[in-house]
Amino acid sequence: MSYGIALIGSFATPACCFGVILRNASAFVISVAEAVFGFRVALLGGVTGAGIIYLFLSKVLMSEEENLDPAEYEMTGVLGRTSVPIREGGTGEIIYSQAGTRKTCGARAEDGTAITKGVEVIVTRYEKGIAYVRLWTEMTGEQPSAEAGES
Repeated sequence: MSYGIALIGSFATPACCFGVILRNASAFVISVAEAVFGFRVALLGGVTGAGIIYLFLSKVLMSEEENLDPAEYEMTGVLGRTSVPIREGGTGEIIYSQAGTRKTCGARAEDGTAITKGVEVIVTRYEKGIAYVRLWTEMTGEQPSAEAGES
């Protein structure tokens, strides 16, 4: 897992803090040995601080279960129900469930016919925010109900 600039910043912040604390704790004129010691302590503090921040980010804030899978949000093949009738050649609205959430979307009939409210439909394609749908009964081979095709 790569955090890039966040990990560099999480190293630099504690390192600079340790460096400032050590510099202010000593006299203004310090020897080379004290400067090298201070640099090593600041370096160790930076690595330790970065490690703690990295562990926090990777174990607490980042959940492996929360990764988004584009296949879960694919509209083609989604089964829904019309909530606003689709006029002949016009647009209506469908309600469907995706990734555990109930959603709505503008819809048109694939063949341009009218579809009444409450009819089960399946999305055959999705373009520019509009779902193109067909009756579920057409896809399954069942007899269409009297509701379909009327406005």
